[in-house]
Amino acid sequence: MSRFPRLRPRSALPCTVLMAAALAAPSLRAQTVPAVAGAAVGALAGGLVSTAVITANARRGHYLYAPEQARWELLPVPVLAMGAAVVGARDGGRLWRATGWGGAGMVVGAALGAWAGHTAWDDPGGVWAGGVMGGAVGLLAGALIGAASYDGTDAAPLTLTLGTVGVPW
Repeated sequence: MSRFPRLRPRSALPCTVLMAAALAAPSLRAQTVPAVAGAAVGALAGGLVSTAVITANARRGHYLYAPEQARWELLPVPVLAMGAAVVGARDGGRLWRATGWGGAGMVVGAALGAWAGHTAWDDPGGVWAGGVMGGAVGLLAGALIGAASYDGTDAAPLTLTLGTVGVPW
């Protein structure tokens, strides 16, 4: 018996549709690539958010002992995947801006969250838990700010104003 699952007709249909869409007209192909990339990036972001939710529950004493126990905690994975796919299909530039800002927000949020976790909890797991939760919050905040601030131009670099000094981003 093979350890690899067989490709069933039901699972072959979506693959065929995606391949046909990718090989279709250039305008459809131009929408397909950012949509698929958005779905992948959104699923990864949803995984981080789900991990943060599960971590927050665990810090409160509500543990998951088996993957089957996770119900609504896994909802961010498909929701963010679908949302990012829609954003990518409608406006690829907005998706890339949201991805960049989301990544920056994740790094800043993880650092602040690790510091907050170290401050709030005495055990070593507090630093890790705070970093995961802060990273997820920073990722969502950064992605929303990046998507909302996109004005349709990719040529001009984003400039953050710190006091009177403009810092190119």
